Amino acid sequence: MVFNHNCKHAAFGGSFKRRMFTINLCQRYPAGTEHKLAEYMNGIARFLVDHSYSEITLATATPKRMRRLQQVMENDGHLAGLARAAAAAAEDGAAARG
Repeated sequence: MVFNHNCKHAAFGGSFKRRMFTINLCQRYPAGTEHKLAEYMNGIARFLVDHSYSEITLATATPKRMRRLQQVMENDGHLAGLARAAAAAAEDGAAARG
């Protein structure tokens, strides 16, 4: 299933136990285009994500999987700052609304 996260949507008849599990995938970026990968990753900061992979993901990764995770990890250093800015903007917006 392909889903556009920017679309407004609703679920009717759901319960509070309903959860959405999302995995975003992308191909390995060719050498010299890593800046495009970093730009692509900027979008997750709005969800207050400060790094690409959880500690569990990294702790359980085999050497083969670590090779696949490496490029993203090398290009996610800016996410923490973006997540902090998004959190501050959300707090400012909430304060402005009262």
